[in-house]
Amino acid sequence: MGTLVAKRVAQAIFLLFCLISVSTPGLADCTKNGSKATVISAGTSTTVTPSYDPIAVADQLHNFSVTIINPKSSPNATCDLALSFTRASLPATMTNGSTTLEYSIESPGGATLLQTSGFILSTSPQAANRIDLTLAPGGSANVSVRIRIPAGQTSATTGSYADGSVTVGIYELSSGSPLQTLDEHIFTVNASITSGCTLPAPDVSTLNFSSAISQGIPNPGFVLRSTFNGVSCTAPSRIRLTGSPLVATPAIGAVAGFDNAIDYLAIAQFGAASTALNTTVATQVTSAGTNVASGAVSGATVTVDVNLLVGQPILAGTYASVLTVTIDPSL
Repeated sequence: MGTLVAKRVAQAIFLLFCLISVSTPGLADCTKNGSKATVISAGTSTTVTPSYDPIAVADQLHNFSVTIINPKSSPNATCDLALSFTRASLPATMTNGSTTLEYSIESPGGATLLQTSGFILSTSPQAANRIDLTLAPGGSANVSVRIRIPAGQTSATTGSYADGSVTVGIYELSSGSPLQTLDEHIFTVNASITSGCTLPAPDVSTLNFSSAISQGIPNPGFVLRSTFNGVSCTAPSRIRLTGSPLVATPAIGAVAGFDNAIDYLAIAQFGAASTALNTTVATQVTSAGTNVASGAVSGATVTVDVNLLVGQPILAGTYASVLTVTIDPSL
């Protein structure tokens, strides 16, 4: 009889233990509706900063955060959930008129958080496309997320870009599988491309025409070239030349039958843009057209050919001038 009682006590303890184990997952309690609902409280839009540079060699990364709150304070209100983003089609693109700018939404580790299925019970969002977290009763979390805009999108034009076709959502998890949608919002991504150019130093910054002058008369057939390599512009650009005749240092007074200044002709070429500065008639000229019809360019070349112009014999002295080359989309 003593043995039988001991056996029944052991069975009673075992059954009670099983009952407690089965009920434990029920402690994860996310609230979907009402004032105590687990919701996204901030982070439903972001603007990529700084402006995207189509000629940069590295992808542009922009960090932001999504704030999630769990206001329910009861002891069993711990909430297991996942954050994910849904878009009907991928790759994701922002648009500016007919121009597009590709991007992705990622976890800090680089995993894509964009998927096309939205919520499907027990199936979506999949673990690879979400960030899982647990919120304690009355707790909140700022979940770090980032936007990646791939480098090399040189067909993108300057202006403002946006995409409002993404949904950001949080989903309750049960044993690691999506159980229900808790909260969803339209998520807007904004970016911009500003116009500008990079003009490195020329291969030759000083052009010496001493050997082009014989008996005081310049040789116009003697041409020197200065080349700018690795030129880049984020938008179609014009080229401008600014300069004045070479003058003597120290200054030389005028003498009848002689020149105390030397005029020159400078011809600049930047893609399809070209212009010529003749210092006998102008001190500044700008190309009528742009280097390209649309889009950005990188690794381009600008050449400037210069030759002296024939005039009267030149008075003896040391002559110099500065020729300035400018490229810019706003010209």
